[in-house]
Amino acid sequence: MLVELAAYLGGADLRRARTPRAQRDLAHEARRLLEANLGEPPASLELARQLGVGETTLRRIFKNEFGRSMLQYVRDRRLEIGRQMVREGRWQIAQIAYRLGYSSPENFTHAYRARFGHPPGRE
Repeated sequence: MLVELAAYLGGADLRRARTPRAQRDLAHEARRLLEANLGEPPASLELARQLGVGETTLRRIFKNEFGRSMLQYVRDRRLEIGRQMVREGRWQIAQIAYRLGYSSPENFTHAYRARFGHPPGRE
């Protein structure tokens, strides 16, 4: 009986996300939560728990919907926002870096250069 219950509960996340629409909705809700916390995004396990699905299921559905992992999505969005902020010219590089959750301006500059092919000061 306990084995059957465990099997049933273990498959709950798959039943919730079975239909393509449910999967799409789940992926978009995960993206919304990541966007709301780009400076300190939740870990994938924490996010999966918030959404009531397994971590592996969430990772798979997210990647299928957006073509990249949640981690890569967060990195890309931080850099896109950082680029906009650099172009606006209202903040120093260090302010942008810390605001976006980078541990140092150097880490931001390194990621920026890797993504855009030049340092942020050349925008």
